[in-house]
Amino acid sequence: MENNISINLDDLDDELLEAENNFESFLGTEQTQLAEPTIESILNEDDDSDNDEVLKSLTQSLSRVDSEPKARSLSLNTQQLLEKNGIVCKQTHLKQASSQLKAAIDRSQAGLPTALEVSSLIAIGTSRGLVLLFDSSQALKLYMTSESKDAISALSLNNLCDRLLVGDSSGLILMYDTDGRLLRRIADAHPAANAILNLKFTDDPKVAVFSDSGGSVFMLEFKRVMGVRSAESQCLFSGSRGEVCHIEPLRFHKFAESLLLKVGAKSSVKKNLDHLQTLLGKYSILAMASFTKLFIVALKPKLTVLFTFALHSPLKYLPILNWHLVILQSDESKRYISPMLTCARHSTIYFFQLDYVFDSDEDVSKKFRIIYSKKSDYSYNIVNFTWLNAKTIGILDESEKLHIVDIKSNEELQCLNTNVKLVYSSSFFKSLSTGGYVSEALAYAGQNSCYQTFRNFLGQLFLLGTDSITMFSLQNWSARIDDFLNENNLPLALDLAVAMHCGHTKALIGLPNDTKIRQEKICHKILDMLQLYVNWAIRSCPTHGSLHLLEQHYAQASRKLFAVCTRIHRQDILFNNVYDLITCDSVFEGAFYESLEDALLSNQLGDIPPSIVKKIIKHYKNSDRLLANLEKCLLHFNIANIDFHDVIQTCKKYSLTDAYIYLFNKALGDYVTPFEDVLKQMNAAQFLSNDASRLSVDKSVTVYGNKLLVYLHCCLCGQAYPYGTIDDLELCDDVRRTVFAYLTCRRNTMIEQLLQEAGMDQLSSVIEFPIVKIFLNFDVTDFLNVISMSFDEPSFEAVIGLDKKQHLIDILIQICLKQNDVNTTSYVNNRVLAHLFMFLARQVANRNNNIKVDDTVFVQ
Repeated sequence: MENNISINLDDLDDELLEAENNFESFLGTEQTQLAEPTIESILNEDDDSDNDEVLKSLTQSLSRVDSEPKARSLSLNTQQLLEKNGIVCKQTHLKQASSQLKAAIDRSQAGLPTALEVSSLIAIGTSRGLVLLFDSSQALKLYMTSESKDAISALSLNNLCDRLLVGDSSGLILMYDTDGRLLRRIADAHPAANAILNLKFTDDPKVAVFSDSGGSVFMLEFKRVMGVRSAESQCLFSGSRGEVCHIEPLRFHKFAESLLLKVGAKSSVKKNLDHLQTLLGKYSILAMASFTKLFIVALKPKLTVLFTFALHSPLKYLPILNWHLVILQSDESKRYISPMLTCARHSTIYFFQLDYVFDSDEDVSKKFRIIYSKKSDYSYNIVNFTWLNAKTIGILDESEKLHIVDIKSNEELQCLNTNVKLVYSSSFFKSLSTGGYVSEALAYAGQNSCYQTFRNFLGQLFLLGTDSITMFSLQNWSARIDDFLNENNLPLALDLAVAMHCGHTKALIGLPNDTKIRQEKICHKILDMLQLYVNWAIRSCPTHGSLHLLEQHYAQASRKLFAVCTRIHRQDILFNNVYDLITCDSVFEGAFYESLEDALLSNQLGDIPPSIVKKIIKHYKNSDRLLANLEKCLLHFNIANIDFHDVIQTCKKYSLTDAYIYLFNKALGDYVTPFEDVLKQMNAAQFLSNDASRLSVDKSVTVYGNKLLVYLHCCLCGQAYPYGTIDDLELCDDVRRTVFAYLTCRRNTMIEQLLQEAGMDQLSSVIEFPIVKIFLNFDVTDFLNVISMSFDEPSFEAVIGLDKKQHLIDILIQICLKQNDVNTTSYVNNRVLAHLFMFLARQVANRNNNIKVDDTVFVQ
């Protein structure tokens, strides 16, 4: 693994341009009203209650140091997170820099590392006043030794990386150029005997800010007159009324360079970026946090307080500040860049948006507005944290575990054991080198201080250990998948890639912002993996045991292939690229066909190529186990993709009645032919014989007859068989009309032919309304129920429908009661008559019917 810290800008903050909805600025609910306080008014506030709270917190914290319970973890365990998200953040040991640091410690008696600064250069300070400076390839550029040889407590590089500020435990501040020349020695910038805790350049190379162990904050202004360099110090906040623990200037320049590359031709965002850089450079924004308050101030043209916010947490935990830039969406659908300040304390992170206006008003307080956006609570105590990109933060807890968290959902993506033996700055917070003249609260809270050893540069986190430097950075999306591929874990690799394609994966970098292009890029990766997966499935198949084990193995692989292609909406890949690879193994091919069944029956499968449909039908026909499912599948295939003649013959051969009827209806729009063919299958002539009432009907005939009754009901109601609807209203009406006419026809050529073939020639010429008579003798109860339910449909309520009702009832009465040359009892018996009378009674009683029945009928 390369240990070069040079930055690939293509991988940095790829999601910044899509982060417009990460933070909702609740202007109507939680907007914080801005006061216009001054530093003097803040310092003169009655802080007795705050001090009491601090002392109370200190006492309580000291009393429970040994008994404080461990934070509960509400997230998935480490292995589950790894399987779900892959390696989101990779840990890289900077071997070259670490080995040279260790060599300096061992050989030069340089002392232990105490402070770190990272930009395009890496600076490391030690406990004996030594500063090591490395370039971006980790080559040791030079080292500098301070004259006092006191421990280095803080380091800061300016934007151009040509100036280095060094603060030490005695309170001395030195300025070097990055060639090693001492430019300034500043010994009187603040009260003596206070260690430098925080030291920061601002975007203005002539201005820096720092805080000391007395809790005070100062601004340094660098000047050069007649070749003489000097520095003027101004106290911004006095620690006498509450110590400031952390400061963080808004250094827009460190974001601007990568942002300009990202926005490219997006002129509106670029214009906003240029204006914002000018605005922030003019006023120089600084955030400060004490134990009880958060302050945001403008340093120019004069010190102006923009915002304050109360912090309430146990004293054991220091506040931590971080700035970042996000792109927000305004109500007018315009996107604009906004700085976001995050402040962490104990187990909570607060988010604040710095809103701004471009106008000619010189009143600083009117140019900026700070909006409290949201807060996030965690189940562990926060030692430090940083932004890794516009949607992701890294949080270090007390056990030195790094939690990678999605900001919007607050979902933990990964948890790493850093194992870096992090260097803490507790001795500087206690100011041990100057006699320990610090407050009890600051000394206690400083035990967990790592402001100077926990650094971020362009989304990459650097941790300074006792003898090493470790870098943590978000992995490129493809690398996260490749990690599983390198472990030969193709199922998890596919799961992760599919989740990325569907937009369910967090902290993605290295992908285009355009959703369509992004999905295409991921799809190419998935296609390559599917080919690998098929080869893997064939190579890893069981070589011993029953055929059933082999079928199970291939069934699982087939389901996986189908699930992947379906979720990315690319079934064309399944039936082309993937299928071509599968056909080399007949067992795999069969399992693949069967894996499609559930999706086919639930209408989740698109068009299957005709050649594959034909093979599926053949596979199911050749298996007794699958034959029962073949009919279900035939009802869902696209008619255009099947060999109609071949499938119709199959339906006849295996008595697939539902499919047979469906195919005639769907493919040919023919609703009568299948009706007649099923009548032939059930030997309908037998129900017209003189002893029809005494027939013993075979089970197969009963099945045919019941299906035909259901089909009849569907047709009379204008519904598709065996389920569904007929969308074409004109066809729907035609089906009702055609089938009703067939049911009520007085003579039927096909039935007459069947009677002749059955040797019942004497009946073929005299029987009227044969279809109705067949159903009455087959099952009078179900037939009349079908008619009754059909009559309840809206299509039978109109004038034409009522006429049809009357016509069918007249036919029923004629069949059952009218005397003619043929003995009536040969067609019906008393049971049939009883059911008929009940049916007629219900119809006459129905107010919606205008049925006319001769009164003499009910006297029979």
